[in-house]
Amino acid sequence: RTRLFFDTQKEFSWMNFGVGVIAISLIGIIRWENCKQDAVLNRQQTSEWKGWMQLSFLLYHYVGASKVLPIYVFIRVFVAAFLFLTGYGHYLYFASKREFSFRRCATVLFRINIFTVLLCVTMNEPYQAYYFIPLSTFWFIMVYLTMLLTRKIVHPNLVWLKPALLSFVMEFVWRGTYDGQNFLFDSLFNNSVAAPFFSLNGSVHEWRFRGGLDLHAASAGMLVAIVVQRYNSSPNSAVSSHKGKSKLTPALVLLLASASMVVVVIYSYFATTCLSKPVCN
Repeated sequence: RTRLFFDTQKEFSWMNFGVGVIAISLIGIIRWENCKQDAVLNRQQTSEWKGWMQLSFLLYHYVGASKVLPIYVFIRVFVAAFLFLTGYGHYLYFASKREFSFRRCATVLFRINIFTVLLCVTMNEPYQAYYFIPLSTFWFIMVYLTMLLTRKIVHPNLVWLKPALLSFVMEFVWRGTYDGQNFLFDSLFNNSVAAPFFSLNGSVHEWRFRGGLDLHAASAGMLVAIVVQRYNSSPNSAVSSHKGKSKLTPALVLLLASASMVVVVIYSYFATTCLSKPVCN
């Protein structure tokens, strides 16, 4: 770590955390505006969702909340949700635009990494020290390669093979062993070229752990994108077309909102009763 800035031990305080939550909430209230798109999981919704989670990540690390188990459990699901949206959003883009150019790929990678790379250089820290950005970068590349290599699969009844293929390959890379050794994982991530990007303190153990926690989140996002894409374009669904937009019926909105609240309550109970990180993970 660089000596240009002071290093200090973070002591978590519920007061500091609460002030941060209130500040973020006030920003959200001040910036409140009506959504201009009515389609299910549209770009405005997913962008706002990701924005709230990114602010949560910053607050979580700033106040040192990783030792507080209920907060850790919620941040864990936020990370999985962000990777889910990575698969969801990029699948919809590549499926609709069919633009697989190097320029598009480089632009996204630059946007994801520019500030983190500057931070690594400034703080003299390894890339994996800021684990969330390597995760986002890796899963974008995996979605990009999956869509590129399967771009000729366009039949509505076959497109589900895309997320299935990604899920199968990742499962094989992370879990596949031979004679008790995971040779494929080590060959891909623990070689002289890849190790500087995937190792932390001389080991890829942290990358194996963090990458394996949400191994199928991006694939799930791609699968949901397929369902939503078909649902939004279906004339016989519970969505009615109005000037090129899709509008959910009030009954369906109420049903989805109620189901979401039930899930939040159940997960909150799990977060507050979970006894250890291994169990929570």
